[in-house]
Amino acid sequence: MVLTEAMAAGLPVVALDAPGAREVVKDQHNGRLLLDVTAATFSAALHWLTELSPEQVRGLETNALDTAAAFSMPRSADKALPVTHPSNENERCCQNRRKRLG
Repeated sequence: MVLTEAMAAGLPVVALDAPGAREVVKDQHNGRLLLDVTAATFSAALHWLTELSPEQVRGLETNALDTAAAFSMPRSADKALPVTHPSNENERCCQNRRKRLG
């Protein structure tokens, strides 16, 4: 959740390659996905971000925003709802949830 919250603010993220993070972070697309957790690896990832051109940074920011939108509460609920509710109730539940979530 923290990763997508940061991305919703347009921030590329640096995360350790782990379940959950690897589904959200695409290395060099919307941040950096680290294979090991060492100070040197983390430092190198941050340094990589500082070396990008303004255009490249804007691309990462745009990709981060797009990723956050893909993992938004309404979209995530829409994906989960068919599994948890019968299909004839699904649309009504989705409409009510969207109203509540805005």
